[in-house]
Amino acid sequence: MRERLFVLKPPRGALARWLWMMSTLAAVSILFVFGIVVFFIAAVAIVVLWTLGALRRHGRRGSVRHHDAGEDVIEGEFVIVEQRRPPLP
Repeated sequence: MRERLFVLKPPRGALARWLWMMSTLAAVSILFVFGIVVFFIAAVAIVVLWTLGALRRHGRRGSVRHHDAGEDVIEGEFVIVEQRRPPLP
């Protein structure tokens, strides 16, 4: 029974070993750069979506009409609740 499914052995010759190391370094570098590119694309997408959401929320708030009321007027939503007190004995 084999211990490993895939064994990677570096070559024995000096030139072949140097080429093997350079190709490995190139592959790792390409993967690293690809990861950085994906990270920045995701970061830009998140920032753009967040900005669009903030602009939409701001647009909704800006569309509410405010009118000038006097100082004795309380603005807002309210409910009138009528409570009847029981008569005193």
